[in-house]
Amino acid sequence: MKNIPADGIYYEDALIIVFQKLIPHWQALEERLIPSSPYYDAFPERDARDRAYEEAYRTYDKGMLLAHEWLQEKRSQGILVAMTLNPKTGQPDQLHRDRDIDRYAPENSGQPVYFVRIPFDDVMKDTAHPGAMRTFALQQTGQTRPAERKLEPRVWLAWALKKHSKQQNERPTPYIRRLHRLMQEADNVTEAWEYKNFRRRYYEATKSER
Repeated sequence: MKNIPADGIYYEDALIIVFQKLIPHWQALEERLIPSSPYYDAFPERDARDRAYEEAYRTYDKGMLLAHEWLQEKRSQGILVAMTLNPKTGQPDQLHRDRDIDRYAPENSGQPVYFVRIPFDDVMKDTAHPGAMRTFALQQTGQTRPAERKLEPRVWLAWALKKHSKQQNERPTPYIRRLHRLMQEADNVTEAWEYKNFRRRYYEATKSER
C-alpha cells in the first residue's frame, strides 16, 4: 500500500475501527470466518456447516458496509474530511464529501484515501461512542448484533457435550442437570426440552461412550 502522511490513518484501518464499534460481537463473527473454528463443531452435516459459513461472511460484509456508510455520513456532514495525495504533485487533496471512497481510488491512479488521525480520533471519542454507533446500526439494519443461528435441540446437545464437557468426578445426574439448565438459559436453541426428555436424549447421545 502506498504511503500517506505520518499524521494520517488509512481509510481501510479507519473502516475496521468503526466496524468493531458498530458490531459488538465482532470477535465472534470474525472467528466464524475461519472454516476450522470450533463454532462449526455444532454442525455435523457438511451442508449445514457450509450454509453457516456463508451466512457468517454475509453478516461480515453487511457490517463492513455499515461501517462504510457511517464514515460516509460523517463526511457528508463535514465532520470528517477524506484526503488523498495528488498523483501529479504528491500534495494532499481533499476528497469531495459527496464522492464515494470505494469508487474514487481507481480514478485516482490507485492513490490511497486517508483521514487525518487527530480529527478521526476526536470523532471516535466524542460522537462515536458505542451507544451512539449501535443506535446508528439499529436505524440502518434493525439489529445491533450479528444474527445468531439457532440450533435444533439434538444439534445443540451435541454441541453442548463438546463445549461443556463432564468435569472430573462429576456424576451423570448432576452433569445432566447442569446441561439441562444451560439449555433452559440458552438463546441459541430453537426449543428447550423438558428434563425427562433431555435426560433420555442425553443417554441416547452418549450410549457409545458407556
